[in-house]
Amino acid sequence: MSDYIFGFGSIMNTSTHATWQTPSDKNTSIPGAVATIKREFGYKRKWNFRSSTGFTALGVSPAESREEAGEINGVVYRVSREEMPNFDRREVGYEKVKVPLDMLVFHPENSGTSEQTQFTFGPEDTVWLYVPLATHYADEN
Repeated sequence: MSDYIFGFGSIMNTSTHATWQTPSDKNTSIPGAVATIKREFGYKRKWNFRSSTGFTALGVSPAESREEAGEINGVVYRVSREEMPNFDRREVGYEKVKVPLDMLVFHPENSGTSEQTQFTFGPEDTVWLYVPLATHYADEN
């Protein structure tokens, strides 16, 4: 059983994990796989998360219609079950949404300059997407 996070932006930046990492863990890269969440999952990207410190971050939100939904590009990386509570604390203001494996498309041809990990998922593995809670949406006016 493994947990995975589908992420983009700062959640993939290991320096932002510093609150729970030991000094020897810092500045290490997390092996990941370039992936896309399919439009059929029903979400879209949006500048919608307002942090308590005042900045607005790129997040996702449920689409109001099938036409409004879009593909979401990011990276899938494995997180130990012991580390998941650390990510949950880091992502205060978000809810974890399970992404069905059939809603993911992996892109091994887009590995860039680093080697891409190939994951073999088991039936009890879970991929999570952090979605901003409506109470943390940025004011759209």
